[in-house]
Amino acid sequence: MKAGVTNGKISVDITARMATVMHEDEVVSLDQYCTMERGVYVNPDAETTRLIKPRNAHTVLGSRELYEVMG
Repeated sequence: MKAGVTNGKISVDITARMATVMHEDEVVSLDQYCTMERGVYVNPDAETTRLIKPRNAHTVLGSRELYEVMG
């Protein structure tokens, strides 16, 4: 929320062989969000590293799709 991300939602599909996790957020500016996110991974702080490291240990494959909803 500090970065302007609101109304976050996580959905998990565990019906197939591999679980699929989808994370949905609302942001004011997609450009601002992408800039912030790239900065997080360039030099993550201790809290971010603590959150990312366990996920990376169990991740087999990942992909990303970004959609901009115009309203």
